[in-house]
Amino acid sequence: MSSLSTYRLFRQMSLNSSSLHFLSDDELSQMHNVLLEIMDDIHFVCEKYGLQYTLTGGGALGAVRHSGFIPWDNDLDIGMPRKDYNRIRQLMIDEFGSKYYIQNISFCKDYDLNFMKVRLKGSVFLEPLDPEPPEKSGIFVDIFPMEAVRDNVFMRTFQWFLSDGLQFICSCIRIRKKRKILYEMAGDNSYAKRIIILKSLLSLPFSVIPFRKWLIMTESFLSSYQKDSSEYVSIPTGGNHFKGEMYKRNCMFPPVLLPFEDRYYYCPADPDHYLRKMFGDYMTPPPESKREKHAALLFILPKKEQQ
Repeated sequence: MSSLSTYRLFRQMSLNSSSLHFLSDDELSQMHNVLLEIMDDIHFVCEKYGLQYTLTGGGALGAVRHSGFIPWDNDLDIGMPRKDYNRIRQLMIDEFGSKYYIQNISFCKDYDLNFMKVRLKGSVFLEPLDPEPPEKSGIFVDIFPMEAVRDNVFMRTFQWFLSDGLQFICSCIRIRKKRKILYEMAGDNSYAKRIIILKSLLSLPFSVIPFRKWLIMTESFLSSYQKDSSEYVSIPTGGNHFKGEMYKRNCMFPPVLLPFEDRYYYCPADPDHYLRKMFGDYMTPPPESKREKHAALLFILPKKEQQ
């Protein structure tokens, strides 16, 4: 496991916690309806203002394999070119007023991730590592910026090294700040406890600079190269990080509409290539024991009149 993949480790680790709420089949179905509502609004804004997006991760897999949600999944992720990512927040506010709380580094001083969450107000999906209080932790769709990758191989290697390096520093500081709750979540998982201790110690020389400054520096570097004609693009803040989420531009753009439940959303231009890199044999569902589960400290659906 990559040292940068600690978040996935702790997400899986948290599933053993007795304090978490696991969604029933009925709650999962209702959760899907809420996610579709959020996604419909994002899709509307993108269509109206000419922004590009594509479903990524489990959303793209669900579109191809299930023509909708993966039955046991309860989240949606999308990727957007950086220039469109920088516009989407204000356009969502312009179109939908106070319906959403939109978290990103630039506008939320307590938010500590270098991608965006669009959260539906009046709902709650509070995860163990959420930086915000419950009233700002609604059911969400994640939006990841897709960055241009430098064409020069030497400069590309530098971009990869610094992108992952800055995010590693942020990860270490984040874990140190949350080490108490993480250590409790670890239980008898000695490997996870060693990771917490190691990354907390590694954070010490970097902690002389405030965490938010590291996050802003990371955001500034990630977005520093913008070229619409670069051969490759990457989602460095995605789960597989810079190199693991690097694709030829023509694999992702222009995105194509694929059926998703009873509507259509945009997916990568070459979904087969994208999904094989992400999941390998993506058409074969994993055994039940290996299916990713999502749980919350607190889960509240919006009132029916909101949906």
